[in-house]
Amino acid sequence: EGKVPGFKMEPTTTAFCGVSVLILGRVLTWKDIISEKAAWNTLVWLAILSSLANALKDAGVIAYFSTQIALGFERAQLEAWTGF
Repeated sequence: EGKVPGFKMEPTTTAFCGVSVLILGRVLTWKDIISEKAAWNTLVWLAILSSLANALKDAGVIAYFSTQIALGFERAQLEAWTGF
């Protein structure tokens, strides 16, 4: 929760509200927003990678590999921080 008790707003909602205020206040135009091709490219790739990570987590792949790596450290009698 934020600083106001009982009031919670997701970061995405906050960002959407901020952009809306900038557009309504005519600080930005819609052309300004859609012309930022690099930003949209980054946003799309971030969404894809985030979705992929969630799918791998839900399928148990992350937990499986984590367990296998931990077992590898145990078998080699290494501490997890030895490599750092």
